[in-house]
This record gives sequence, C-alpha cells and structure tokens, in this order.
Amino acid sequence: MIFELIKEIKKLKIIRKLINCSVNKEDVKYIQKETDIVLKNIKKIEKNIFFKKKKDCYIEIFSKKGGQDSSYCINILFKQYVNFFYREKIIFNVLKTKVNKININKYLLIFIKDEFELLKGENGINKFIKKSNTKKSEIKHTCYCSVKITSISINNKIDIKKEDITISSFKASGAGGQHVNKTNSAVRIKHIPTGITVSCQNQRSQLQNKNEAIKILKFKLEKKNKKKKMRYFNERIIRIYFIEENLVVDKRVNIKNKFSNYKKGKMYEEVLLNKINEKNRKNFKY
Repeated sequence: MIFELIKEIKKLKIIRKLINCSVNKEDVKYIQKETDIVLKNIKKIEKNIFFKKKKDCYIEIFSKKGGQDSSYCINILFKQYVNFFYREKIIFNVLKTKVNKININKYLLIFIKDEFELLKGENGINKFIKKSNTKKSEIKHTCYCSVKITSISINNKIDIKKEDITISSFKASGAGGQHVNKTNSAVRIKHIPTGITVSCQNQRSQLQNKNEAIKILKFKLEKKNKKKKMRYFNERIIRIYFIEENLVVDKRVNIKNKFSNYKKGKMYEEVLLNKINEKNRKNFKY
C-alpha cells in the first residue's frame, strides 16, 4: 500500500510539471482531469494507511469569547462540519444543542461514527475576525469558538450499571408538537457515583430519549476520564477565519485557503491534508 502512495505522489509531481509547460487549453483540461484522479487515489490510499483504526467520537462546539456574535460563528463551524460529513459520507448524529437569548446555537454535541483518527486534529480554538451580526458598526469583531474531540475507547468501553443510575421522566418543552408536550417523553438520568446528570427531550418517544441520554452520559464519563490529557490541544488556535476577506489560515501547518471552500465542507485540500498527515506520522517513514 505504501508503494502505491509513493507511485501516486510521483505521478502528481510529473503532472504538475506538465501543467507549467503546457500552453494548449485542451492539454491543460486533460492534465487537470488526470490531477483530480491522482489526488483522489492519494486521499484514498492515505486514509487506508494512516486512518485504519475505527473509533467513534464526539465533537463539542461552543463559544469561548465574543458575546452573541460567537453563536453565529458556532453555526458557521457546524455547517462547515456537516457539509464535510456529507462529502466524506461520514455517519453523524446531533445529540444535544443549547441556544442563547436570540435562539441561536451556543453549544452543540455531535456523535461521529468511526472517524476519530480523521478528526482528532480538530481539537482547538477557531478564531473569527468579522463584522458583527448584532451591531451596526463596520468595525471588525473578534470571536473565539472551541472544538473538542473526545474518542470512545474500544478496549475500555464505558459500562453503566443499572444500580448506578436513576431514571426519571418529565414533559418536554419547546418544539415537537402536541404529542411531545402532552406525554412524559423527556428523560433525565443521574449517574450516582459521579453525580453527573443528563437529560434529553429531542425525540418523540421516551425510549428514543432514554437511548440518546445514555449516549450523552457515556460521553460525559469518557470526557471526565480524558480531561487532563487534552488540556493543551483544547487551548491552541488551529484556524483563523477572515470572513470578509474570504480567507482561512490553518495555524497548524501555515496554509491559506478560501473561506468559501470551507463553507462547502472542503476542509482538507490535498496540500493541507498531506501536511497534517506529515505531522501525525512522526514515527512512520517511507
């Protein structure tokens, strides 16, 4: 597999030299098509080599600093990730949301199937420099939003014993229709050993809400176990977004990209992916 990767990288270098030499428009189109094919092959091979381990994970997105404007930035990040998940055919489920006074998300918790190795580099702070959504001033506003990735251990799965939890039900509030508001469909679970309490009222049935609440509880217990280890990664700035300039700077590898690409879910262009992988494979030589 590694030799296939080397072969494709060499192909890419040759193709890029041809682009610089070619003047004919038809030749350029043909070379561009070949480039796209090679890049897809490289991405596929790299994913098989470096992202072999299949681990589920949770993503938390929340405001760090910047007032109500930071909630708009959370939604930018959320849409960016969702588009990326759809592009890469990644299975995800939004488990929990919290909104602020103007009914915009200030916190999101998302479950991701199998892709911890791909997403673990997303731990950190995203800095946004943009015009304010809540003030009429033309002065640029700075906001900070945090992204936290918590893996679900394969060998040490969180085991929740029945005797360690208490489960109660209550009437849900908010959206969901008359059925949700009339029945005790919402669920609250307390984990007695740690005192952690979670609740869920997003789903129509009590059973669905119970299952979602168990997932949230497992996430909180996993997070509690890993809190100390992830402190450094959670405090570093990974990207700076200059919204009006249509620019994103990835601080991890010092690569610039268009914000319009990020909005479409094109978070990892080929150069960026290669550089990030280079940092991730410290002990891997070829």
